[in-house]
Amino acid sequence: MLTETCLKNVLLDSVREVFETMVFMDIEEAAEPCMAVNGNVLLSSITFKGRLEGCIGICCTEACACQIASNMIGIDPDNNITSEHIYDAIGEIINMVMGKVEMRLEGDYGPLKASIPSVTTGLELRSNLGNRAQRYNVLLNLEDMHTISLSLICRENDV
Repeated sequence: MLTETCLKNVLLDSVREVFETMVFMDIEEAAEPCMAVNGNVLLSSITFKGRLEGCIGICCTEACACQIASNMIGIDPDNNITSEHIYDAIGEIINMVMGKVEMRLEGDYGPLKASIPSVTTGLELRSNLGNRAQRYNVLLNLEDMHTISLSLICRENDV
């Protein structure tokens, strides 16, 4: 059975690995946001199923997503970043985080089948998994410049 501590560690380790290796930015768990949320907010999410099913999402401001995209593809954010770059990058981030989460859980839960990532404007990840679902939220600060909310909603199946 999954514990809150186990899932939280899986999430944190996965997101740190992705941000350190692909975005070249440090990310740390935070008790409170490093700055207020201003402007458009993007939610990148991906669903998964198997012996464990659910949804994982990252929510951040468009400015944060722009910085992520800029770092990932090596483009100056002030000159050449397009909305397409931003949406592609934040979608790819959640895809890579999902891959790392799956890798860490596969020994206990077997393979997980993930959907295609989606990126929308919004503040909250919601699910219809019912009352057996567990929800985990982690607030993260990115380089003390941006705040990211990481969410996981999941439940175990009797497969």
